[in-house]
Amino acid sequence: MIIDSFEETSMSIVVGIDEVGYGPILGPLVVSACIFSDQKPQKEGGMWGRLQRSVGRQKRGLGNRILVTDSKKAYSTSSGIGHLERTVLAFSNLSCVGDMKFSNFLSLQDPYALEQIKEYPWYSKLSGDSLSKDIYATQNLANNLKEEGLEFLAMMCCYTDVAEFNRIVRETENKSYTVLNSIVKLIRRAVALASLLNEKDITIIADRVGGKMRYSNILSEITNSGVEVLSENEKLSKYKLISDGRIVEIQFEVGADNNYFPVALASMNGKYIREVLLRAMCEYFAEAQPGLKPTAGYYVDGCRFVEDLEKFGLFEKVGISKVDFVRIK
Repeated sequence: MIIDSFEETSMSIVVGIDEVGYGPILGPLVVSACIFSDQKPQKEGGMWGRLQRSVGRQKRGLGNRILVTDSKKAYSTSSGIGHLERTVLAFSNLSCVGDMKFSNFLSLQDPYALEQIKEYPWYSKLSGDSLSKDIYATQNLANNLKEEGLEFLAMMCCYTDVAEFNRIVRETENKSYTVLNSIVKLIRRAVALASLLNEKDITIIADRVGGKMRYSNILSEITNSGVEVLSENEKLSKYKLISDGRIVEIQFEVGADNNYFPVALASMNGKYIREVLLRAMCEYFAEAQPGLKPTAGYYVDGCRFVEDLEKFGLFEKVGISKVDFVRIK
């Protein structure tokens, strides 16, 4: 079994993948990947332990450090996106120089995302204000990574808004394919990055998609040499395959976003992106109908929000079809 310190593997590229927004009926699905290179894979302590000077796992006692944890623990409607934003931008700023707008931030992670968001009028303001920067947090993180022989290589995502989500479900008659298709795309991008860096072996850890136990069929889209099943049980599904001449070991594990640093970071990145976009949507309709209560997009409250939009005639007012606003369940 692959553990957070990677003591049982000599692989130097590790990728964490997680999805955010699979369950709701409103707003985008975001599947995110965070990629690291570890020059000291045998070192004990795991990434949380090795980066404890710049990163904390719990909100309490952080001081000047940033938080890396499962996004469900980092975010709440009452506390807002502060921790998500500070952490995600600290990592993003390791490789980005100068001011950045959210639209730039998103397009760097998914070059095709802007083609989707331009279809929705509430995202038009996202190219406005620059994202905040915590220079100290970024520098502290950079120094700590260097000391530990770790390098943060990339933060990527596959963005799927409602219209595209519905198109995939209609074509495949399989809701889970919306996530699995995004995971395959991210794996291919991670392999391409490893090829560029001339790294041979890659470890990919993903949170399990719902209750799905078997992934060999979807993973076969990545390789022509077949998929070796190493384990398939209630908690862990693990595979090995060859892609672009590189050994890729992939595992889908229950609770991976709580157990593995790169997966937790991917979870926070996806949650940050989704919450910024969902907030833009709610603010847009609140401007059109003052007093309209915002929504997180989950079924019960999402239905309430849709009913409010219909009651006030807001679909017609803004020129958006309900078919492209509410997901197929």
